[in-house]
Amino acid sequence: MVPSPAYFGHAEQQADGGAAARSTQFMRLWMRLLVLVGREIGAYQHEGKRNNLPERGQHLRTCGTILGIALITWLSGCASTQETTGPQPSGFLGEYAYLLRPTGEDHAGLLYRDPEVHWAAYRRILLEPVMIWGDPTTVPSSGQREDLQQLVDSFYHLLASKLSKDYALVDAPVSGTMRIQTAISYGKGARKEPLLTSKVSSQAQEANSLWTFASSKPVFTDEVAMEFIVKDARTDNLLAAGIDRGGSGTTLFKTEKFNSWNAVRNGLEFWADASLYRLCLLRGGPHCIKPAQ
Repeated sequence: MVPSPAYFGHAEQQADGGAAARSTQFMRLWMRLLVLVGREIGAYQHEGKRNNLPERGQHLRTCGTILGIALITWLSGCASTQETTGPQPSGFLGEYAYLLRPTGEDHAGLLYRDPEVHWAAYRRILLEPVMIWGDPTTVPSSGQREDLQQLVDSFYHLLASKLSKDYALVDAPVSGTMRIQTAISYGKGARKEPLLTSKVSSQAQEANSLWTFASSKPVFTDEVAMEFIVKDARTDNLLAAGIDRGGSGTTLFKTEKFNSWNAVRNGLEFWADASLYRLCLLRGGPHCIKPAQ
């Protein structure tokens, strides 16, 4: 779901999905070293090995040194991963959050994309309702909830309208269909929970009812992120997942502060246009239109 220039990343630049695999391989090596040292300790303590204590003791110390170096290397890698700057997933991405890596774009974004996907084979989209995830300790008022509901309803309508220019929107998973899920998350806390889901009806909303809010300013002003999951609608295989942040610095939203609903709308529209552009690049389209920055 989702995006901006980080929406699926550069078509010509594959995401570092192998990092997760390398982490798994390191864990396996770590376990093998533990087993090796365990065996050496057992042998060292065995009565039948008493006649070779000096040599075996030296071998045990060597194994311990290797184990210590491996532990330091692993912990350093974990620390560098934790220190990576960028938006933090809300919980919407679930287990897929561990696959994300920095996009290398101008703005803060994290991305995973399966390098084996043949994007041109997908000509249909099953667009799931848009969700809002927020800080569970800050409960929106009834008026704020109404505005947030209007936001996700309007954005769903906008996203569907943009995607329908290049794809057939379907309600059932058939061959060649992508299932796209999106979520708007806000709040500074690391823990977020789902608050609202867009209402999808067979009848399109009237244009004059979209982007109409009761309050003059949005519930959030910064620390806003867009999260997405793209799967094969039939096989449920993960094709891409990611998160883009808005509200500070150079982002896909083109703004530093969401001080008005108009700024939110402009940011989301740019995001939708950028998503369409990246999908066009990924499938090798001949006339991909890059949105103006």
